Amino acid sequence: MTLSESIAALVNYGMETGLTPACEKIYTANLLLDIFHEDDYEEPLQIPSLSLEEILKELLDEAVRRELIPDSIAYRDLFDTRLMNCLLPRPAQVQADFWKQYEISPETATAFFYKFSQDSDYIRRYRVCKDQKWKISSDYGEIDITINLSKPEKDPLPEMQKQVLIPNVSFAWKMKAMPDGSIIRPEKTTGSSPSPSTTANGASSTLHTYTIMNTVSYSTVSMSL
Repeated sequence: MTLSESIAALVNYGMETGLTPACEKIYTANLLLDIFHEDDYEEPLQIPSLSLEEILKELLDEAVRRELIPDSIAYRDLFDTRLMNCLLPRPAQVQADFWKQYEISPETATAFFYKFSQDSDYIRRYRVCKDQKWKISSDYGEIDITINLSKPEKDPLPEMQKQVLIPNVSFAWKMKAMPDGSIIRPEKTTGSSPSPSTTANGASSTLHTYTIMNTVSYSTVSMSL
């Protein structure tokens, strides 16, 4: 599948889930093209029918081929979060939508936010479904037991040893021939919520998706106090 087809499929996913307004179709495609440093785009006659997991895999494989990221789980998770960010509304819009639903009921607002978390891939459906769950009886009643298999083990040390870390940057990497605009810098991130990966010093870096989740969560807690 070509890069244009993969981008078209991801933009289409954004519109189908309501993350991306139809009027922002071209704008969103341009954001994704910019991430891949690609100028050429050809609108496919037929958009491939793929799951979000399959679409992201195609795009991540392309990023690896272009040497935008190393081929590791940690860097793939960071990069696909950056891709999903292109589909999402601003945090203020998510807050406004949340409180609009909250006026109906807290349950409605919670359901809205949970679906948003899944659609934005903050909650990865295709990993959560791997979790093992069962119930057992005990003297204290029925107990739910779960084994979390949705978060793959990550060992960032091999990748970190290969990268040149920039001093005083919470999380940054620079690949060969990678332009400075592709480096994640402190002013482009926020430490308000944990990220999928950390630096050797333990400082975390987050992207727009995590900012949205933390913003709405903070507002919810503040309202309840």
